[in-house]
Amino acid sequence: MGTLVEDLKEVQNIDDFYKVTHEHGYYSRADMCYCFILFWDSIYNKEALYEIYKTVLTDNESREYYNQLIKSDIVDEIRRCNCADTVDNEELKNLADENGYITVYHGHCKKTLRGSYSWTTDYETAKRFGSRNALFSHSEQYYVVTGKVKLTNIITYITNRNEREVLVKPSDIKDKTKEYFSAAERVERPE
Repeated sequence: MGTLVEDLKEVQNIDDFYKVTHEHGYYSRADMCYCFILFWDSIYNKEALYEIYKTVLTDNESREYYNQLIKSDIVDEIRRCNCADTVDNEELKNLADENGYITVYHGHCKKTLRGSYSWTTDYETAKRFGSRNALFSHSEQYYVVTGKVKLTNIITYITNRNEREVLVKPSDIKDKTKEYFSAAERVERPE
């Protein structure tokens, strides 16, 4: 066992990352996320880096860590590693128009949409999140924003939670429109 940075250079997949982080005292999901944020650039294998990023991002429960995971230096590197999940992904390519844009949705209830990286390709999923946010914040209404994003601007595409989540910089979303709904209209998660 070398130093943490030396060992991370040898990581080839998520299992290696778990093993290395455990060997160096990072045991919880939060610990591993923190370790990734600090040392992501020590992971030389780009496929492993991308796989680990997606796992850490979806396992993360901290708003502070999430903000660190979407910083431009990490995001720019992840976007360079993601072709199989984005521009070469058949599901997304089938959703794209002739100019390479796909329609994405974001459900929320805050007055502004500033800083929203998490979008979905599924309208009903966005409604469900908008409805849930309205419930948690005691809002009387929520909205769904519809926009367009170029496949090449997608940071990552996450399907393991059945949300068809598209992570994208807010400035890369074009042609945004808002549709409002009453918070009394609850949207349930499909079985």
